[in-house]
Amino acid sequence: TDLLRYLAERRDVVVVYSPRYQHQISYLDEFDWANTPVVLQDAVSFVPLLKSVDVVISSGGTMLREAAYLGIPAYSILRSAIGQVDHYLESIGRVRILESRGDFDAMRLERLERLDPMVPSSTDPRQEIVSQMLDVVSGGGGDSPPTRRGDAMAGWKAKRNFSHSRGLSDGDRGVHGAPGR
Repeated sequence: TDLLRYLAERRDVVVVYSPRYQHQISYLDEFDWANTPVVLQDAVSFVPLLKSVDVVISSGGTMLREAAYLGIPAYSILRSAIGQVDHYLESIGRVRILESRGDFDAMRLERLERLDPMVPSSTDPRQEIVSQMLDVVSGGGGDSPPTRRGDAMAGWKAKRNFSHSRGLSDGDRGVHGAPGR
């Protein structure tokens, strides 16, 4: 709830909230929101959703990794053991793991340019994915993906106009947040 309180107070943020369970919608009622959150109550296609937000805040899992892979700033609020894939994505600047309230101010919530998607170096994407997974599992970590340039956390690129997909003003920001699982 600390993160929701932090986001509720921000006038430059519009939260796109994707609850896993119906009862999680009530979490939003605990706060006075500077901008009313958008609640996704039905399934939404992944690609349009990620194109409409500037950052993803999640408790880990598929959405976090997909955002990181596509170059969307991704923040994990997972409170249990962090998996090797997430540690790898953090090591190459694609994911930032938020460990406490003190980390909230370090989040880059303004509209930024995104990183390029992580493009496989092999001609068979399945082979590249398996290769990267085996590298992470074996503890290798390897070099950065070929698309990484400099400090990825500082260079995130997010040219998404949330207003076109949600009817908001150009000054509003979209943040996708998925509650813990």
